[in-house]
Amino acid sequence: MARYTGPVCRLCRRDGMKLFLKGTRCDTPKCGFERREQPPGMHVARRGKLTDYGVHLREKQKVKHYYGILEPARSSTTATSRSTAAAWTSPATWSASAT
Repeated sequence: MARYTGPVCRLCRRDGMKLFLKGTRCDTPKCGFERREQPPGMHVARRGKLTDYGVHLREKQKVKHYYGILEPARSSTTATSRSTAAAWTSPATWSASAT
């Protein structure tokens, strides 16, 4: 199983919150998020407001970074949880539990 091995403080800065990917170092003033409060990249000042899609994508990326999973594992987990949730909330289970 693959995992991200690059600079993780950059991910915290990109997501705009501390993800505690470096453990206790994130509690100290040496944390990259506290040293540089702007997101990574050369042209930070040009970035405008995010669209609805951009906000949704950013939240998805934040979850991926926090749990350390890549896109194939995330999509299969989402599909599994949707099918499980659908089974728990289907009307067929309502009538079976009422009797």
